[in-house]
Amino acid sequence: GPRTSIDWGFRLRDGLWIGAGLDYDINTGLKQTYTRPELIHNYSQGIFSLAWQPAPKWMLGVSYRPLRNQNRTKFAKPDEGYDNVIQGYSGDEIFEVRAFSNYTIEEVEIAHYADVQAFYMGEDFSAGLNVKGGHSETDLTYSATMHYPKGYWEENLFDADLKMRWTPAGKLLSVGASARFVKEDGWGVRPDFSEVLLYDNPYMMYSGGLGISYWLRSADLLTVIEYIAEQYDIEVWDNGANLYRSADHLSQIARVGLEKRISNVYAFRAGYEYTDYPMDRWIKLPRNIDISRITAGFGAFVSGWDVDLHFTYGLGTQEDSDLERQEIGGMIWFTRYMR
Repeated sequence: GPRTSIDWGFRLRDGLWIGAGLDYDINTGLKQTYTRPELIHNYSQGIFSLAWQPAPKWMLGVSYRPLRNQNRTKFAKPDEGYDNVIQGYSGDEIFEVRAFSNYTIEEVEIAHYADVQAFYMGEDFSAGLNVKGGHSETDLTYSATMHYPKGYWEENLFDADLKMRWTPAGKLLSVGASARFVKEDGWGVRPDFSEVLLYDNPYMMYSGGLGISYWLRSADLLTVIEYIAEQYDIEVWDNGANLYRSADHLSQIARVGLEKRISNVYAFRAGYEYTDYPMDRWIKLPRNIDISRITAGFGAFVSGWDVDLHFTYGLGTQEDSDLERQEIGGMIWFTRYMR
């Protein structure tokens, strides 16, 4: 499905800007095996920001981002005429089995995030710090004829991200480094027992990265290589099953890329990304998955318009079961420069 991003900025006076933006994403999917569910994803996020330049090399900013994320899964009676048998789990031990001809599960997340940024932009050295905090609430409902509550999930987030870049004057080499700390606590309850904490899943992540880019002047070609290591400390309390689990694992990301410019107007890009052992989105535990992505892009600056096209193809392999999942995506950016 399509994804759209709109951004707007306005200078109030010298050294002071305001901005606003909207991201909207909708896509659908249909599995071809029983029970042939139809998945509908709808995502929207707004952003309102203020930027202030107190000195020539410094920039400070604040932003607020409300978010709504909806996922709906529909089960219809298949052509064979069988009822859909749905197994629902709340943790590892609490489960229920239902049979329906038609069934819908809906997940709606409402979140609010605030960011504070500080940037230093020197001649040879630049750095930026972004500190984000936020809160999200997710309601899960199911329906055959009427909507019924199924689950509730809440998360609190703190995220501090530091990036630095050093480019020696007159050199074609640029070196970048990053450091990040994330602390998140998610917990869930069942609607029928809202006074009882069913699931608690706090985790902390420490990350460090290093990247190097080099410009081959003779060929007008930019080459980039980057490596990121993410250390996770994860705890899970499954009170419904009286279980405690913890994980301490390292996730690694490697990227390489090329960009070829022609007449400083057109740009052709290609890249490769490899991710080892990512963390599961919902139950914050590691998954033994390898993900490979190939990217390609094209950019052009024509008549005051900056146009960028981006394409991604990814393949994820579940090492424990040899299952594979493919992903294909693309995006187009249009940027207009106005005086």
